[in-house]
Amino acid sequence: MPRLLSVQSTEPLRAALSLIEQYDVNQIPVFRDSEVVGTLFDSDVLRAVLQDSAVLERPAESLMAAPLPVVTSDVPVGEVTRLLATGTPAVLVRHGGLVSGILTRFDMLQFIVGER
Repeated sequence: MPRLLSVQSTEPLRAALSLIEQYDVNQIPVFRDSEVVGTLFDSDVLRAVLQDSAVLERPAESLMAAPLPVVTSDVPVGEVTRLLATGTPAVLVRHGGLVSGILTRFDMLQFIVGER
């Protein structure tokens, strides 16, 4: 699983936008210490920045949406697929007590195609 990209809730939105641009991702989990507290979506960040570029200096928590669902690393693939099929764009993966990964719909499609 690729490294989990994330920002802390008090980091400026500029840090999240930098990750979104650099890694071409659609969502960034927001943490408060080691706990997931929200999600930043690229479309929300872009919309806010286009309205007022000063928003880049505001903390990530000022624009975050609800956190993505969290599953443990031993959850069956079928359950993760079901979650992703219901409109959830991604799920976070908890391993050893820490959220350490993310699986997106695109990741799951790649997995399914590779299985056939």
